[in-house]
Amino acid sequence: MANDTLGQGSSKLNLGNVFKNIGKPEIAKSYYREAIFIYRQQNDSNAIANCYNNLGNVFKNENEFDSSFYYMNKTLEIRRSTNNLAGLSFVFHNLANLCLKVNDSERAMRYADSSYQIKLDRNDIYGQATDLEVYARIYRKAEDWSKAIKYGERALELARPFNNLDLNKEILSNLAYCTNKTGQFEKSSNYYIEYIDADETLREFNNSNQIEFALIEYEMVADSIQKEQMLLQKDLQEVINENEKLENTVFRRNFYLIIAALIIAIAIITFISIANQKRLRRSRIEKEKLEKASVPKEEKEILLKEVHHRVKNNFQIINSLIRLQTEFITPTNYVQKLRELENRIRSMSLIHEKLYKSDSLSKLKVQEYFEELIFNVRESYDHNENIEIIQKIGLAEFGIDSLIPLGLIVNETISNALKHGFEGKEKGEIIIELLHNENQTILNISDDGIGADLTVSELKEESLGLELIFDLTDQLDGKIKLSTDNGFNYQFIFPKLK
Repeated sequence: MANDTLGQGSSKLNLGNVFKNIGKPEIAKSYYREAIFIYRQQNDSNAIANCYNNLGNVFKNENEFDSSFYYMNKTLEIRRSTNNLAGLSFVFHNLANLCLKVNDSERAMRYADSSYQIKLDRNDIYGQATDLEVYARIYRKAEDWSKAIKYGERALELARPFNNLDLNKEILSNLAYCTNKTGQFEKSSNYYIEYIDADETLREFNNSNQIEFALIEYEMVADSIQKEQMLLQKDLQEVINENEKLENTVFRRNFYLIIAALIIAIAIITFISIANQKRLRRSRIEKEKLEKASVPKEEKEILLKEVHHRVKNNFQIINSLIRLQTEFITPTNYVQKLRELENRIRSMSLIHEKLYKSDSLSKLKVQEYFEELIFNVRESYDHNENIEIIQKIGLAEFGIDSLIPLGLIVNETISNALKHGFEGKEKGEIIIELLHNENQTILNISDDGIGADLTVSELKEESLGLELIFDLTDQLDGKIKLSTDNGFNYQFIFPKLK
């Protein structure tokens, strides 16, 4: 089984789905990313597209829409290249829903049209019902009640035989709302009653699913305990064999099994109890957050001005990046240069996504940000599965003014290493280390690649990335020590970052 990489990829993908369904998105994302690296070794494009699609859905559920669009578009790119019509229709449908989430009805309609046409051609009745439900929500948002009702009723007609409670519930909710808006109160009431029945049935189903997912998670944790238990039982058996005079061997063995069963039962009950306590605790925490968020009007105005100021600064940075990049673009390298520019802009937008999701608008965990940034950079460059990237970051938290230039520095160094640092080498290693003392923040980035025999000035002339690294270091009042003898070894020394 150790060499069954395809099976390992499938296991990682399935584990990601389990953790997504039990509400643990960070663990789910980690498993999806591991699956992607395994499927890359198998050159399994469709499986990679499945992972991207699931990542996009996780980010959509977290309202991190930029990341969701990023992964959905990567899915779309693969589906088009492999001409996977079923998968293509599915990602068009997901993109339509995503556009509705960000109030872009025009794009939502285009994606829904593309999805619906494929499903018509393939005679996919259930798929047609899901797209008609999207049309109904698009027209509801436009307050075109008659079309919203028309598409909703057609969707319900097609969906009923499949008895999908989630889909039926969405359609019935929309129909109840739209018929009420047009004064069809009896119809609206009937749809709403049917919606309630579906909701109650679905809730009972989800409760049983939650218990099932809890047991699955428990079994995963218990698996390692079971292995240890097997080793202990083996040792016990050897002792029993050496002492044949013990006539109560069977009694003891049964006794241990009963005790083990009791322990497992208690563990399951405890696990479910803890899960319920966590849900209650999260509810209290959310309430406290809302209470803390009630700030005076003057503070809100100051905060809003600060947000506008930061956005303006970021647009200025993006403008400068585009202007600088144009100087290095030629007719043969423009695709690569645009991808590099996309990575730079994405490293900035990722910070805003993380801050939007964070409890604090002023600080962000560096390790979590670097982990996702590095994954996105790595995805932009093919054939780097054997390059290991090691992070030694710790629990540092920085504000946006420090993180944007720092993130761009990491983006450039990692990109340069993946593009040029390991030519002719089968494997390699990149290490990122962040250190602090009372007065300084030190960032060390090193690789064991081929290095270079050029001076720093010569390297800067040929690389916009290296020029940016020096400029961004100056922006943070820092200094660089760079060695290229045995791979690239950067040491950035900054006044203590906050």
